[in-house]
Amino acid sequence: MGDDTHVFINTEGSNIMEHSQSLDKKITVGFLLKFALPTIISLTGMGIFGVIDGIFAARYIDAYALSAVGLIWPFMMFALAIGFLFGVGGNVLAAKEIGEGHVDWARADFTLVSIVAFLSSAVITAIAAVFPDIVLSVLGVNAEVHHLALEYLMPLLAFLPLMGIGVVFQQFLITEGKAHIGMAAAIAGGLLGVYLNWLLIYRMGLGLHGAAISTGLAYTVPAVVGFVFFVFNRRGTLYFVRPKLKIFVLLKSAQNGMSEMVTMMSSSITITIMNNVLMDIDGPMAVAAAGIMGAGLGIAANVYIGYSSGIVPIISYNYGKGDTEKLKKIFKTSIFVVSTLAIAMLGLTFAFTDAFIQIYDIDPLVYIGTFLVPLPIYDMAFTALRMASFGFVFMALNSFASIFFTALNDGIRSAMIAACNGFIFITALLLIFSSWWGVTGVWIAIPMADVLTILVSVYLLMRYRKVYNYI
Repeated sequence: MGDDTHVFINTEGSNIMEHSQSLDKKITVGFLLKFALPTIISLTGMGIFGVIDGIFAARYIDAYALSAVGLIWPFMMFALAIGFLFGVGGNVLAAKEIGEGHVDWARADFTLVSIVAFLSSAVITAIAAVFPDIVLSVLGVNAEVHHLALEYLMPLLAFLPLMGIGVVFQQFLITEGKAHIGMAAAIAGGLLGVYLNWLLIYRMGLGLHGAAISTGLAYTVPAVVGFVFFVFNRRGTLYFVRPKLKIFVLLKSAQNGMSEMVTMMSSSITITIMNNVLMDIDGPMAVAAAGIMGAGLGIAANVYIGYSSGIVPIISYNYGKGDTEKLKKIFKTSIFVVSTLAIAMLGLTFAFTDAFIQIYDIDPLVYIGTFLVPLPIYDMAFTALRMASFGFVFMALNSFASIFFTALNDGIRSAMIAACNGFIFITALLLIFSSWWGVTGVWIAIPMADVLTILVSVYLLMRYRKVYNYI
């Protein structure tokens, strides 16, 4: 990462000094973007894994397979929320401890939360493997796509614990100053996913079973890379040590990472509700259109969420150090950056809506006999992407506000924003607007939830500005 790359030597004091210097820089747009870039690429790359499955499912199986992928992914988000809970929460705690000079605490806490995250994901996997039909029923899977959804779910379960721990390692690599390693792992995983989808679906004809294996192995790459790094890089600031069971650490990590878990779980629940509503209104094709919309929005959102997540160690470090002037500079600069990124993503979404949908091999018109007729899934996906993207700027600011409070070790305020945006407002609007305007109401509900949440974000940021001195 250029100037941020650590050159570790054997002495503990120099090691900590090098780590501190990588975080303790003059706050500029260039520095923050450079520091966050690997995380932006990592999150975007990991978010593309599920998109790749959907593309191959739509192109080489059918739209019902795309619908099955869309129905299962809320469960995967729910399971991955554990990784974000301990990954982000533990990362924030470790960065603060490093800023305070307690590097031994940071190592022990990192080891503890990694183990607990892995075991927690394993428990979720075991429960889902024993009761798959209950899981599918909750997700809104009907008889038309039940066999396809089951075919996709079961292989993925085998990879869930590794998926969860991979998220944890990605977060701690940021604090370690090695976010570029996480970025490389995410890119490698994405490329592996593309190749395996082509091999297992297109060449070998394994259908959604092959898609699940491809995604599972793609997510495994960051987990393996992170594990190897933290086991063998003994000259770094963070690495595995003998853990100490500290309930306080787990509770504090959970509190810090609560907003990220709430965001993931709320999104999971909300998408499940949306899929159920769409299935009742217009069947699997509407769910498939929502999957295309979700893929496009997810790629765009990961850009500015990646920025906010990427600078968490800088915020936490300066908060732990008590440097309020830098906190103010970080806050002011970041508001400008995330707004600019969101506007850019809005423009790109509008410019390439048609091109993105056609990646799925879905054209606006198809021949039925000798007549060209509109394809409903295309129209729904086009409208959904355009309408939902109007909320990008509000979504970006809400995400930054939530992550900013997380970095300040204030998980409660962070979770309040996440819950309002990811569950309370969107769920209410989904149910109300869909009853008024059908499928179109579902698309309108998404940006409107972001608009309502910005009121909560602004209130909390103003309410606690003197507590943390970031304004």
